Amino acid sequence: MNRHRIAILVLGFGLLAPADSTPAQEQERSTALEQLRSLDPMAGAWRRETEQGDGNTLISTTIIRWTADEAFLRMTSWESVEGSSEPPRNLGTTLVGWDPEANRLGVWAFHHLARLTGPATIADGSLTLELTGELLNPGDGSSEASTTVSLECAEDRLTASYSGTRLGDQALGDMTLVSTRWESAASASSGDDSWKARQWEELTGNWRADLPNGGYRIKRITEGEEILETYNPQGELAFKTRCDMAIERHEGIAFFTVTNRVRLDSEPPTPVPGSYTSIYKIHDGKWYDQLRGIFAEAGNLAPDRFLVYSQVDESGTLVADAPAQSVPPLALVRVEYMSVPEGGDEAYLQTERVWKRIQAARRTAGGVDHWAVYRVDRKHNKDSDYNYAVVHVFHSPDQIRPGFNYAELIDSLEWSDEERAILEKTNETRELVRSDRWAIEIAVDSERLKNPAREPGTTLVIGRMTSTDPEEHLRLEKDYWSRLWAERVRGGELQNWLLMSRRSGSGPNMLAVHVAPDQDAPKRSVAELERVAFPEADPEELRRQVARTPEVRDWNGHEVWTLVECLDPIGED
Repeated sequence: MNRHRIAILVLGFGLLAPADSTPAQEQERSTALEQLRSLDPMAGAWRRETEQGDGNTLISTTIIRWTADEAFLRMTSWESVEGSSEPPRNLGTTLVGWDPEANRLGVWAFHHLARLTGPATIADGSLTLELTGELLNPGDGSSEASTTVSLECAEDRLTASYSGTRLGDQALGDMTLVSTRWESAASASSGDDSWKARQWEELTGNWRADLPNGGYRIKRITEGEEILETYNPQGELAFKTRCDMAIERHEGIAFFTVTNRVRLDSEPPTPVPGSYTSIYKIHDGKWYDQLRGIFAEAGNLAPDRFLVYSQVDESGTLVADAPAQSVPPLALVRVEYMSVPEGGDEAYLQTERVWKRIQAARRTAGGVDHWAVYRVDRKHNKDSDYNYAVVHVFHSPDQIRPGFNYAELIDSLEWSDEERAILEKTNETRELVRSDRWAIEIAVDSERLKNPAREPGTTLVIGRMTSTDPEEHLRLEKDYWSRLWAERVRGGELQNWLLMSRRSGSGPNMLAVHVAPDQDAPKRSVAELERVAFPEADPEELRRQVARTPEVRDWNGHEVWTLVECLDPIGED
């Protein structure tokens, strides 16, 4: 684990105002605000270069800006490899502000490795954070994480000193990182605007991002203007605004700002107060839009995560030939993550058995190819928010239509009174936590995917991964790992193996799906598989492939999915 990565946090400083406070608390808040203002010399952009063991140079960039009301000082940190075409990596978000419960300044850190909190103190223009919390993916060891950070600004140097840093069972020791000022707070622009014309060409069009609740957002962009539409899970327009849009870039990081917002779904159109600024990135035909919900408890709203927009047509349907789909996927998969309360499994499964009839009719109409419900056993982060997954498989983007009219389909079927009562209580048996969409990029047995007469696997082992080098990660999966898993399929140790890339939603961007056989079979070691899959390969080169894997992707843990309901094979339902 890179000791520098826990050190580089995205910081946003501000004051959390309590709903009800005493005059004494208000005075202490006022004093804290004055202390925050003493950090004004930190405003600007900062840069640090670190030589890596592989000869590459790691560039760490931090941009610090006051918000419009000057109540918050926002510090955003990224890292990238010099000369790389890959987008900079956002390492996390920290909020420093007033903690009304503790009646003092506090810190809340949303890091990609851990979630941390604790007291914050400001003295003589320096900031000290005492952070403790838990790792997101602790593995088999301790989940505890802690560090003390002191930030100090002197002229054109920003010094961050770390002491007592511990990640699980690993003690990282003390270290000091020094960044130099790249530009002052007043120098907001690089001065070179030639990139803007090309960027507006990329941005112009329609973009869709699916939301965790089953709804979605569509942005319609022309140069200087954004129209934002928000739809509920039923595909009904819930909110529509028009606003002026500007873009800027600092040290290679792009920002957009929307102003003069007007709500268009009201009569007459109603102005929406305030403006909005956020970080974005266009990469591989997708628009990554940084979230800003740093006050929300829900983890998927933390600003170290992004809404991911895909290009769509006017109706909101995915564009089949978008740049990210230059190689058509074998299939598209929509996963809905369900939270079922303790003791509610039977009521939930009874509901899904009724919905099975609806999905069968949908398949007959050509709207879906496969549908299945899995019970999820989480092998990491077990306190998370879902315990079932509903899987929809499509072999054409044309099958995925926004706002699919389930009500019309339900009305076309005949129901008993008991079934109608079950349907009406659907939302009482489970909560739809979120949904995402995946493309199957690799399948050892691709014919199995295309055959609707075959049942899905009864046990799936799902590995979640985040690519740090997407192109190299995909190459390794295709050229090395898929050949090993193909040998397992041929030997009856697996039914199938799939690699899936995320097309919408948030979180890890790759899934490795191992479809277990119906009966347990002895599994050969990787070395045994290599001898069959690569009979003439240099063993040292194979070892380098294995060693390269953790360099190009982070492993985010795995889950075991057990089939509990699915559509019957064609001809049997």
